Amino acid sequence: MPHKDPIAKREYHQKYHQKNKAHRNEMNKLWKKKNPQYMQNYKKKYAKQIKTYELNRKYGMKLETYEHLEKIQNYSCAICKKHKDELPRGLQVDHDHKTGHIRGLLCTRCNITLGHYEKCDKEGFEKYLKKHKEKLN
Repeated sequence: MPHKDPIAKREYHQKYHQKNKAHRNEMNKLWKKKNPQYMQNYKKKYAKQIKTYELNRKYGMKLETYEHLEKIQNYSCAICKKHKDELPRGLQVDHDHKTGHIRGLLCTRCNITLGHYEKCDKEGFEKYLKKHKEKLN
């Protein structure tokens, strides 16, 4: 419906988008599938802005801080020491989920493993490994 009043036009579009949200999301997904080259170019063109936004949104961190951590860690995972160029997803921010404190940068594998390790029964794992090591000797 054409509206001459900009406020009425905006309200109309907001209501329309809310009412048809699922349909719009589905149409967006289809369009992205049909236009993969556009999405690749978009991600390349705006990679730095996207990274800046994500770091700030998730961790309250500036891109400069992330780059400083990379440099301190020689552009490598703080645990396994794999260089970021060897990693398909680069280095991930490791943080304490309770305090939000940023500890360093890790590869995806080390970050996930560390998360599981923090939640597990460490003594139980140690006993299990010791028990089976003794059986081998």
